[in-house]
Amino acid sequence: NSAMKTELINLNEKFKNKIDELDWELYTTHLIYLATDEKKNTIAGGFYLKNLGMPVKYYKENETLPLSLGADLNYSFLNVENHTATGYLHYGYSDVEDSVFGAGMMYRIFEIFEFRAGLSYEKAMLLFGGSAGILIDIGLMNYRFDIGVKINPDYGSAINAGININF
Repeated sequence: NSAMKTELINLNEKFKNKIDELDWELYTTHLIYLATDEKKNTIAGGFYLKNLGMPVKYYKENETLPLSLGADLNYSFLNVENHTATGYLHYGYSDVEDSVFGAGMMYRIFEIFEFRAGLSYEKAMLLFGGSAGILIDIGLMNYRFDIGVKINPDYGSAINAGININF
């Protein structure tokens, strides 16, 4: 009876060890293939149209703002807990800049910090730009603070800063 009890205890211990080993293999397999798992919302697209409507009035003169339009296509190729990496393509047109083509990468960590870098082709020049942002949710409102730089050989560095509030 005690031999059988010892055998059952040994068998139970082997079974627990095998389960732990399989759990570890499952965990490492999940880590290896995490970036290739199918995810919801990995592709996004959008477009914009700006400066339609009433002209801007300066003292006694009216001027229309330059029309601009554009389209974006984004693909999130890495979307794991606390880390998102997204590639994007952009096309834009405005009365001021003509056509602009761009591509770049965005990395978001902890759903709070975001870093972006990209290249754009405009007016027969290849330009580099980068930006960083902080995203904060307070109640039902989302706040976004951005600062970016675009390097242009004709004009030097252009620095942009912005605040976006969504509710």
